[in-house]
Amino acid sequence: MNTFFPWRRPLEENWAARVAELEAIAAGGEMPDYAATRSVANQQLGPRQQLRIERLGKRLGKIKGNGFTRIELGLLGNGR
Repeated sequence: MNTFFPWRRPLEENWAARVAELEAIAAGGEMPDYAATRSVANQQLGPRQQLRIERLGKRLGKIKGNGFTRIELGLLGNGR
């Protein structure tokens, strides 16, 4: 399986169920627990899991008073 962030801990067996719980909380207009959200995002994610976490992040960003600050980050490199 091709994963992003290979240095992180392996994906938990119940990862999808935990993300579904967080999505349900966000769909209700509430912020899910920060530690739980961080925990599911801080694992070896494959492309599909990464997309799901990105969608969750976008939903969380739309919740009023979410406590997050939007930033834009630019990276420069020379290809080495």
